[in-house]
Amino acid sequence: MPKPSYLLTEEGLRKVKAAFVKFCGKPSPSKEEMGRCAELDSGTIRKLLERTGGVNRGTLERLCSRFGWDLELELQEGVHYIAASSNPMVGRTLRQHYRIIKYLGKWEFGETYLSKDEDIPDPSLCIVKQLRSESKETTKRLNREARVLRRLGKHSQIPQLFACFEENESFYLVHEFIEGKNLEQELMESQLWTETKVVTLLRDILEILKVVHQDNVIHRNINPQSLIRRSSDGKLVLTDFGAVLEISMGETRTFAGSKHYIPPEQSYGTPQLCSDIYSVGIIGIQAFTGLHPKKLKANYDTGNIIWRDKAQVKVSPDCASILDKMVDYSFKTRYQSAGEVLQALQGLKISE
Repeated sequence: MPKPSYLLTEEGLRKVKAAFVKFCGKPSPSKEEMGRCAELDSGTIRKLLERTGGVNRGTLERLCSRFGWDLELELQEGVHYIAASSNPMVGRTLRQHYRIIKYLGKWEFGETYLSKDEDIPDPSLCIVKQLRSESKETTKRLNREARVLRRLGKHSQIPQLFACFEENESFYLVHEFIEGKNLEQELMESQLWTETKVVTLLRDILEILKVVHQDNVIHRNINPQSLIRRSSDGKLVLTDFGAVLEISMGETRTFAGSKHYIPPEQSYGTPQLCSDIYSVGIIGIQAFTGLHPKKLKANYDTGNIIWRDKAQVKVSPDCASILDKMVDYSFKTRYQSAGEVLQALQGLKISE
């Protein structure tokens, strides 16, 4: 299969930067200015992407890094539209009713697509994950995701599984498409997160996680990109169940997850239920500090994260203590369940 082509000339790169600087009025805009410019930037890039020439994805990634953009967020329409034209899957129909309309990108063992279920009167959008590896382990992983979504997808804040099948020597998983912004976008667009707002966020995530853990499942990949604020009702939806681990199945515990959001024991291949709680705590700290977790340092003696002096708003001692316990270096002294954290948050006196 030919690799996706990302069409943008070197001249185009210079023009994008020039347009950005001109609109903002300075070369290094703030997060607020970048938020206001988002529509202009992506629109400008989409036009430039229509040019011929061609630079690889790495160049685009460097451009986005320089401006502080998220490649998948800011360039989704332009880049993926161009990429789709060179992807042979686009236009195909699977199982006689899942028509592939857009290439969304790669995952660890295959590709992901946006599709339309045309077997119903009002065609709806869905996500198709294609597994292109013949490895038994990768097939097992996709089967595991399907099994978990089949059970948990009945919850309104977890994507519903539509199908899981094999066709033309490839394995496919089809699940509900969630329209909305991911939490990473929210964290970038909002300058200050009050304690009330952060606590509400933590409760919302933990309520979903409580359901996941009650099924003896460790998500293993909770991060701002795996949480989507659904446009229709404003509720958070937990996605990306590709790294899930079912405790009752006695599965081999390999490394998985986004490295800046996972605790030590998970990086060593021994995740616990409270490993997910650590990930949620890191998101809370990121909201308070406005800093990506990779920019936070740890105490040399304890391994615990140093963050309180980085908070952009007043954080009550009790709230700070709850977050500290959620992200404790030792899983043995961390909160052991989502319900336990929710109970602690319930009696919290919030500072504003």
